[in-house]
Amino acid sequence: MKIGYAGAAIVCTFILSNIASAAGRNIYVTNDGTDSAGCGAQANACRSISQGLENAGDGDTILVGAGRYGNISGSASYSGAGDEHPQPLANFTGVTGCIICIQKAVSIYSLHGPSVTIIEGAPLTSQEATVFINHEGVNFGAAGRGFTLTGGSGYGVVFDQDDATGTLGIHLKKNVSIAGNVDLADATGFAYLGREYYDSVCPVDDCIPTAVITIAQNESIDNPTAAFNLTTNDLYLSVNVVAQNNYARGAGIGFNVPGGARLPFGTQSSANISLTGNVAEHNKLGFFALVPGKMLNNTAANNSQAGFWVVAGGAFQGNTAVSNAGPGAIVQFFLDLFNPDGPASVGFTSFTQNNFYGNDRNRPALTISSAQNSDVPVNAGPSAHCGVLNAGQLTQFAIDLPNPPVVSPLNANGNFWGATHGPAPTGASDAVGGACDKNGGKTTATSYASTGFAITTH
Repeated sequence: MKIGYAGAAIVCTFILSNIASAAGRNIYVTNDGTDSAGCGAQANACRSISQGLENAGDGDTILVGAGRYGNISGSASYSGAGDEHPQPLANFTGVTGCIICIQKAVSIYSLHGPSVTIIEGAPLTSQEATVFINHEGVNFGAAGRGFTLTGGSGYGVVFDQDDATGTLGIHLKKNVSIAGNVDLADATGFAYLGREYYDSVCPVDDCIPTAVITIAQNESIDNPTAAFNLTTNDLYLSVNVVAQNNYARGAGIGFNVPGGARLPFGTQSSANISLTGNVAEHNKLGFFALVPGKMLNNTAANNSQAGFWVVAGGAFQGNTAVSNAGPGAIVQFFLDLFNPDGPASVGFTSFTQNNFYGNDRNRPALTISSAQNSDVPVNAGPSAHCGVLNAGQLTQFAIDLPNPPVVSPLNANGNFWGATHGPAPTGASDAVGGACDKNGGKTTATSYASTGFAITTH
């Protein structure tokens, strides 16, 4: 039986109501609601999501009807009826204010999906985050029940692990989910900002985070900085982050996983962050990841610099790099200076069953640093049809690299290079080795797949 629009709305409201009622109250926000300290019943809906939040308690669910939310009145001070309630923030990682500030364990869903439920921020004002999440147990959006964020803010949606005191970070025992949302033309679409490094040591198990932050099925389009920025920081209180089935287009970097300042010195890492089933197309750089966890079944296509740039890390498997102007994947290694047998390169746990073809036919100028905080670049040379450009070491510390460089071996067996005969510097195949090895990089691809692997698409 075909369900019409009104019927579908009733059905989805009923489903969400049943889910929410098991945990707490339902609080309704609609385009024709009126804000008050007592609003939130279905017959007395609030107008702003902020008012719904203020009236909610932990465990409640806020259900948002179709319409536009944000600065409704046009008042620069957000003082009009129905406007959101911006707040300044202190002691947080680069976020000075928020328009919708979630600091309770609530779930927020749209009733009709992101195409008709819009939250409009403000262009790079002190309210840098349109939606700011700083609490465990939060769900913001779900598949088919998310929001469109726009307006030119610093962040569309950001989860920040810091707390206002700047000590141990917020309590994270309950999972957080950001799903089913669309961000348009903010500086950064979606972000996870890990707790900043301090000398504090977690005194008891209760403050050790065990939650998982899931960022799934979101779309981020035309963000000049990054579509998705996932930055872990502190070594002791990092939380597991899963980014899966997201889409990035038109960004400076589609998926940016930069590690952050985990320690005052030493190895930076994003080992607690995994990327699975994401698609980055028509960005400058598709993916950047500094010592990430698993990278599985992601796709980088038609990016203007490179598909992937990955420094060491876990399994790199099932990924696809196709038709990027630069190399399909730029890979680098950490130089382990504390190896008892002498310096050695630290690379990947596996690098196989990936697709590389149609890449590096129109390479732009590439500047690849050979060491952290160093001006010493690796000369990547001209386009060489590189499916994989092995750029050698990235040192743990900002010191001079050995000369000659330590060999950085990459086992790239079992990948598909675009033709049945395997990698080649000319023709349909992408290449490895030769001109695609720099600064001690040494790539081996003596066995290969003769047909392509499955490709994740949007």
